[in-house]
Amino acid sequence: MSEVLDYNVYMTYDLYGQWDYNNSYVNPGCPTANYLRSHVNLTEAEYALAMISKAGVPAHKVADGITSYGRSFGMVEPSCTGPECLFTGPDSTASLGECTVAAGYISQAELERLSDNSWVAYITQDTKASRIDRYSSYGLGGVVEWASDLTNLVEGVEEAESNLKTTAAEEEFTAALSLSNYDISNFNTYNLSVLYTKLIGFDRCSADQRTQIYSGWQQSWKVMNYMYKVAKDGISFGEADAIDYLGPSLSNEKLQGNFKDIYLNLATIQPGWLPSWLDWKIAIRCDDPYYQCPCGSDSLTIAYAGQKDAKYQVAYINFCPKYFTTQTLDQVMEYADRDKYPESIFGDMRTYYDNQARVWLHELLHIDWVAKADEYGSNVHVSDLKVGYRQTNRVMKWFGVYGPNYCKALARIGAVPSAYTIMNSDSLVLYALTKYVHNKLGAFPYRPLAPPPPQSVEIPMVSPKMLTVYPNGTGVEVPNTTLDDEAEWSPNEEVCAAFDDEDHDADPTVMVTITTWPLETDYPATYLSSWSSWAGLIPTTTAVTTATATPTATWAIPIYAEENCAGDHYIVEGHNQDTTSNRCLLISDLRSTDTTSASCRWYSSGSDTYTSCDESSLTEPLSWQLSGTGAECTAFDNDSCNDNADQDAYTTSEGYHIYSERDLDKKT
Repeated sequence: MSEVLDYNVYMTYDLYGQWDYNNSYVNPGCPTANYLRSHVNLTEAEYALAMISKAGVPAHKVADGITSYGRSFGMVEPSCTGPECLFTGPDSTASLGECTVAAGYISQAELERLSDNSWVAYITQDTKASRIDRYSSYGLGGVVEWASDLTNLVEGVEEAESNLKTTAAEEEFTAALSLSNYDISNFNTYNLSVLYTKLIGFDRCSADQRTQIYSGWQQSWKVMNYMYKVAKDGISFGEADAIDYLGPSLSNEKLQGNFKDIYLNLATIQPGWLPSWLDWKIAIRCDDPYYQCPCGSDSLTIAYAGQKDAKYQVAYINFCPKYFTTQTLDQVMEYADRDKYPESIFGDMRTYYDNQARVWLHELLHIDWVAKADEYGSNVHVSDLKVGYRQTNRVMKWFGVYGPNYCKALARIGAVPSAYTIMNSDSLVLYALTKYVHNKLGAFPYRPLAPPPPQSVEIPMVSPKMLTVYPNGTGVEVPNTTLDDEAEWSPNEEVCAAFDDEDHDADPTVMVTITTWPLETDYPATYLSSWSSWAGLIPTTTAVTTATATPTATWAIPIYAEENCAGDHYIVEGHNQDTTSNRCLLISDLRSTDTTSASCRWYSSGSDTYTSCDESSLTEPLSWQLSGTGAECTAFDNDSCNDNADQDAYTTSEGYHIYSERDLDKKT
C-alpha cells in the first residue's frame, strides 16, 4: 500500500480505554484489566511505530497521529495514587464533558472543568510540541492531530454577544465608580463580575443612563456601610434622628428588632457581601413597562419597583427620566459644611433629600427580600403610604408620605406610629440618610420643624366621620379611619405622580388604619412636627374619639368593650376648671354634660351620639388608653380607690392597655 499512497497516518493513541474492562489479556497481572493506564504512553507509542517501520514503510511516508482529547475514567478510589489504581466498570462513571457529552472521552478544552473523581490520560500542549520535534528527528513525514476543533472552546453567536455585553457592563460599572466617587478598595476582596452581573436587563437604557444607574447603586453603598455599623452596634431609638422618622422609642419597643433586621439586610446589597445567602438579581428598566412615568421628563415620579418583572421573572426597578437629572449623594453632601453655609441650609434635611443614593435605597426597600418582608422574614411589605383628609365640600385631599415633612408627621400618628413608619419606605430611608448626614455634619440636622400647610383648609375643618379641627388646634377623630396607598389615588386622579408600590396590576395593595390623627404633639416646640403647626397653633391636648367633645379637655380615658381599643366604649374626660381635690372618680357618678369638672359619656353601636355612662351595659371592659399632655392615672377594680394590689399607674406615653383575667391592666 505504501508504494501507491502519498502517506500513511499511523494512530499511536487509544492504546487503552473503557473497553478493556474485564479483559484478562490486556494488562498482565490484572485479571479484570481495569488498572489505570495512559492511552498515549510514549514508550508504547514508539513500540507501535517500530511495527510499521519493520513492515518496510518509508519514514517520510508516515504521519504519526497525536490526540487533542483525553481518555477519562471514574476511579474506584479517588484518593489512590500509584500503578495499582483501578477504574470503575464496565460502564464509565467519568464526568461528562460540557461539549463532548461522552463518558470516557474528554476534549482538551474541557479538561479544566472535570470533577475530582475523574482520572484522565492526555498530553499537554508542551508534550505535544516535544513529540512533534521527536518524530521529526526520526525522519517522519509529519503528524496528524485528532482533532483541531477539540483544542479550544469556540463561542457561538449568542455567547459572543453576551461576552460583548459583559465587557460593556464592566466598562460602564467602572466608569460609574468614578462618578459615584466610591472607593472599592474599602473591601479586601471583591469580584467585579459578580457586582455588575447582579443588575440585568437595562431595557431602553442608554449607555449614559446605565452608568448613572450603576452610580446611584454605588452611592447608596456609602449610606449602607454607615447604617450597618449603626444597626450592628444597636440603634439608639431615643435619639432625635430615630424619634423624628421612626417614632417615639417607648412606642416601638416591639418593633426595634424588625428595624434592625431591615437595615442589616439592606447593607448586604453591595460588595463585600456578594455572593450572599440569596442568589439575587434585579432587573433594571428605563422603558416604563407599567406606565408610571407618563409625562416623560416632566413626570414627578423618579423610579418605581416591583416584586417580579414579567419578562425577567425577578424583582425590578424602573428609572424614569427625572432620575437622570437628580443630584448625586456627593453633590448634596457639599452643603454639609458648617463654615461655608448657614444653619438654615446645612441643618435642613430637605437640602440633602433629592439624590440618587436615596432613590436607590427607597426602591430597594420596596423589594420584599431586601426588607425581609412576607415570605422572607417577619416584616410587612414596605410601601408608600398616603394620608388624606376630607374638606367641608367633601373633596378628599391626599398627601404622599415622602420627604422630611410628611415622614415626621407620620412618626407622630397614633399611639404606635412605628407600626406605620416601618412600612413606609421614605421613613426608613430618611432615618438612614439623616444618620449619615448627622455623622458627616457633626450635628443633628433638625430641620424642617413642621410639615407645610395643606391648601384650602378652613378652620374649623370638619371631615364627616373622620375628624374635626377646632380653632385652638384641638383635633378629635372617629376611630378606625382607613387610608389608601398611592396605588389607588394616582391612576384614579390621572396625574403624572404615579405610585412606587405597585403589584403588576395597579390595584391598591396597602390599607392602613390609624386611630389618632397627627394634629397635636407632646414634643418640645423645637421639634414640633405635627400638623397643628399649619395654623401656627400652640400645642394643646388632643381629645380622642368623640365628635362632640369640647376642646378644653386636659385628659381623656376611652374604655372599650373589646381588645385593641375597639367597639362600644366610655369616654371619661377631665377639664381645665377641675380641681385636684376630687381624685377618685366613679364612672356611674359622672354626668355626660359636665364641662367644668369630669364627665363620662357612653357610645354604643358605632353611633356618634351618647348617653349617660350609668345607662351602659359594659361591665367587663377589655382595653383602655390615656391621652393628654403629661396626664397620668391609676385604675382600680373597686369604687373606693382602695389600694388592694389590683391597680396600676399609667401615663400617656404607654399607649394601649388590655385588662387581664385578674382585672389587672397590662401594657401591650
